[in-house]
Amino acid sequence: MGGAEARSVDRATALRPPSVRGALRAWFRIGAAAVLLVPEEKSASAERGMIELLHRAESELFGSTAMRSRVVVGPPAGGQVVRLQLDDRRWPGLRYLGYGLFEGTGSEALITDAAAVPQPATVPRELGPVSLPISLRPRGSGDRITDTHHRLLGATLWLWLHLGGLGARSRRGWGSLRLAQPSPLLQGLPALRAGGPADIVNGLIQGLDRATEVFRDELPNLGIQVPPGDRPHPGLRTIDGIENITVLPGEHSTPIEALERAGRLFRDFRSTLQRQQRGERPLQDYFDVKASLQHGRPARSVDRAAFGLPLPFYFRSLNGMKTRFVPQTEDGDRLSSPLLFRVHPVHGRGDRPRYAAVLVNLEDRAAALAGQELKQEGMTGTVPTPDGRLVHDFIQWALKEAKRIAPGGGRP
Repeated sequence: MGGAEARSVDRATALRPPSVRGALRAWFRIGAAAVLLVPEEKSASAERGMIELLHRAESELFGSTAMRSRVVVGPPAGGQVVRLQLDDRRWPGLRYLGYGLFEGTGSEALITDAAAVPQPATVPRELGPVSLPISLRPRGSGDRITDTHHRLLGATLWLWLHLGGLGARSRRGWGSLRLAQPSPLLQGLPALRAGGPADIVNGLIQGLDRATEVFRDELPNLGIQVPPGDRPHPGLRTIDGIENITVLPGEHSTPIEALERAGRLFRDFRSTLQRQQRGERPLQDYFDVKASLQHGRPARSVDRAAFGLPLPFYFRSLNGMKTRFVPQTEDGDRLSSPLLFRVHPVHGRGDRPRYAAVLVNLEDRAAALAGQELKQEGMTGTVPTPDGRLVHDFIQWALKEAKRIAPGGGRP
């Protein structure tokens, strides 16, 4: 797990309770927004009303500027900070997924398992799971914690543990989580046990369905009436957008090797250099963005924006000319990727655990870029919003390529 600063971890507070609560709040939003729907026909007032309902629902558990949170995250214990030695030739996939944060030989990360450390590295002898107390407390003497609060927090925890993560680049597989011991908060939600790819997919789908039911059934008990509607808010990513869950072929002896394989596939699909080395044509937006710099006009397309923003381009063939694509918004220059990388245990040979990489797209059935428009820095005019097909294309390509490279599992 990486820290807030590039290539370093605060050794005194590697896991900060407010950051954990923020991650939980984000997954509560992703779950609740799947049932707080708006009409199919575009209605600005209906969409604003849905956002207000979502804010009210969030505040019931996580508080607001006017009231404190009912969710309490206590001081964590456990884990060790190590210095990584990410050799580019041995771990190109890890470096690609950790771009900007896990690079070179000076990066630090919090670890709980020696198998999750890229070698070579000096691993502390005493390692173990992180103990992270999460509980609910009344806001005051007149308040009480109900079963509804427990069930909603449990559904949120399930989503976070199975799809989310902690720390830098958690959407890219770094900071993947696994529950070491059963929790009463997860009662009634499926436990994802080590099995084959079909078991992982079925377990995740069952959990998503159950979490959706919890939000639909319990929000009205907080005074949040679930409105009749046809679709989630186009500007929010939700679990309703998930249509397919992909387990990449190949079983690996360590979780870090499974993530390396997924990262290498991601790099090989996107990188112009890697595609050319395989005798394949670069992605179309390579030509469109290059032409935009040559002719001084906005790019005709930039499909790779569907993987998240900001998106920089650099062209050696144009003497180092570069450009960057960002959301057309005043709220910042970032839009998180809809594509989630996770590592899950699978049945191993004998007593040895094995691991597989899992890909989940939050925009299978949703608007690409969460409905955001796109702009190119330094250019006047608009850039068409990609349709998101490139994310689907990558998942299908990665599935076929992983089968070709390792039909029986393991590293090539």
